[in-house]
Amino acid sequence: ALVVDDDALVRQYLCDVLLMGGWEVTEASDGVEAVSLSEGRHWGVVLLDMMMPRMGGEQTLRAIRAMDPDVGVVVVSGYAAPGAVEAALAMGRCTFLAKPFRAGELLAAVTEVAGSSVTPAAG
Repeated sequence: ALVVDDDALVRQYLCDVLLMGGWEVTEASDGVEAVSLSEGRHWGVVLLDMMMPRMGGEQTLRAIRAMDPDVGVVVVSGYAAPGAVEAALAMGRCTFLAKPFRAGELLAAVTEVAGSSVTPAAG
């Protein structure tokens, strides 16, 4: 799984929950780093904040999807620009979790978008 969030505490929480759920996790502190890490990779799932410096969530999602059109995405955000979440959801294989959320809600969302063909250890 790829976890993309500019807030270090949020990113650590997301990673901890995924690790408890059996996922392998790679972290990115912003969209630019996420896109760089995604070159030549298939993630089981991507957790993506919408509001980040350098490259926002929607632009990051479009760039990652250009490389891996079928990757499942969980958009996590406390605030997103009007229309950004809707645009992400319209791309398919994407769900939205509003911050704050519980660990169980996060794992359920990840399982939903990852699909049955992906096991946690593969992400």
